[in-house]
Amino acid sequence: MQVEVNLESLQNTLALIDDMNKPRHRRPNGVLDFSVLAKQKLKLKMYKELNHNKPHVHVEYGSDTHKASVAIEDGQLLAGNLDRKYEKAVKDWVISNKEVLTNIWNALRNDESADTYKHELSGTFTI
Repeated sequence: MQVEVNLESLQNTLALIDDMNKPRHRRPNGVLDFSVLAKQKLKLKMYKELNHNKPHVHVEYGSDTHKASVAIEDGQLLAGNLDRKYEKAVKDWVISNKEVLTNIWNALRNDESADTYKHELSGTFTI
């Protein structure tokens, strides 16, 4: 069973991080190029993994190079490759939603529906 949650505020935060880290170019006429905030695909997933004892979420952002497993308890990167510039935003979001994520984890492990918890997820971030 896979749970995907809409993470619009986390997605906006990661897109803002992308935008702030993009090189800026000045045209020969002195005009500075700028871009509109570009959101990349963001997924947060949980699976019923009975052989995995540490509660965690799978995070995918943008290209295939940004896939990681993050511990629900403390936001620690357990496996995968998530660019360091995204780690704090993801960690903060996971920690701020720890109770609900833990409930979803437990529901999946107990063959219960996790849908009732989705609406409780929040997303306020600071960079």
